[in-house]
Order: sequence, then C-alpha cells, then structure tokens
Amino acid sequence: MDERKIFDPKWPPENPKTEAGIGRFVIAWGVLEREIDMAIGDIYRLDPALTGSITANLGTKAKIEIFQSAVHIEARGFFKKGNIVGDVDTLVSDTSTASNEHRNFLAHGQPVTVLLDKEENWFVKWVARKGGLRGRMGRLTPVLMEKALTETHELVKRWNDMRKRLAPHIEAMNAVDQL
Repeated sequence: MDERKIFDPKWPPENPKTEAGIGRFVIAWGVLEREIDMAIGDIYRLDPALTGSITANLGTKAKIEIFQSAVHIEARGFFKKGNIVGDVDTLVSDTSTASNEHRNFLAHGQPVTVLLDKEENWFVKWVARKGGLRGRMGRLTPVLMEKALTETHELVKRWNDMRKRLAPHIEAMNAVDQL
C-alpha cells in the first residue's frame, strides 16, 4: 500500500461561491452566539467583558439551556407578564433545531465532491458519536445555504428582540437587589 495516499489530505476543489456561502453562515452564527452570550449576561446582570469570558468555551446547547433555566427561575417574580417564559422556550427550541440542522452540519461537516451528470457537486458528510453513532450526507446547494443564512439572521433578530423585551424586567430585578 502506498503510504503517501494514506496521509494526503483530501481537499475539495476550490469553489469561491460555496466557500463564501459557508463563510457568510459562520459569520452570522457568530453574531447569533454573541446575542445568546449577551442574553446570559443580561439575565445574570454581568459586565459584558465578564460575560464573554464565562461563555467563551460553552457550546450552543449549554448556553441556551443556561439562559432558559435562568428565565424559568426568575419567572416566579419578574417574567409572568406577556408569556415571556413560553416565548423563551420557543426561541430556545428553534435555536437548538437550527444548531442541529445548520451549524453542526456546516461547522463540523467534512466537505467532499461528487461528479453527478458531468457536474461537480459539493456534499458534506457529518458523523457524530454523541448519543450514538449517526450520520448525514447532504448536498450543499444555494437553496440550503440561503435557508441556513436566513434562519440564522431571523434568530439573531429574535434573540435581540427578546433581550429588549426582558430589559425592563431585569431593571426591576436590579431595583429589588438594591433594597
């Protein structure tokens, strides 16, 4: 067996449009993660610099569960008005779904190319062991990339809107803490 073949990395051919799409998604997901980080800092009333150091090495699932848990704890006294708790649960669920469907697939996937009908197609193979071995192979199409990007942009807006919605309640919590 030729040892060189074993150790040569497999790079997909360059495709600037696909690579730019993945890059735009990664940037959008980073903005979403920052909104989630700031929401955690808001609810725990942390300095923004401290928030970043606390959330830096947490995964998306851990972050959204920390935030959701804090909202549920504070719901007893501060978040009863306007079904904030239910809206947070929906936001967390939608973010978790997007993380599983888009982020994990694009950020942890292994790009490969396949020649179909004389046209090169990018696929991503993603295999995970957590919770049992499972895998997925999907075709990177402009439609899939646009869906992932659009859903992530919508989640950024929803997290930012939730932060704005919680702000007066958090101010009330601060006022009580000052007593």
